Amino acid sequence: MTPLQALKHHVSGAIARCEKDAIVEKRANTIKARLVIGSRAYALITGDIWEMNVLLSPGQSASKSLISTAAEYRAKAEKLIRDADRLIEASELLKR
Repeated sequence: MTPLQALKHHVSGAIARCEKDAIVEKRANTIKARLVIGSRAYALITGDIWEMNVLLSPGQSASKSLISTAAEYRAKAEKLIRDADRLIEASELLKR
């Protein structure tokens, strides 16, 4: 869906539901990051309502370590999505 189509969808839906406001401004999530160094190095990453502590890899810069961890997370997520699709397929087979 293009941004224009999404806008039309939300405005049309708001009109159909007789809502006063079709568009509500949302504040962008503010991300902050800092390093915490003790016996091991961590990146403390915070948003408006969440936080993450990520162990940094020794021998890499903080930035390279976070990029590497992000790639690992994405690979795991892709595998989980593939597995979820397989589970749905199997459930359909078992319905028969």
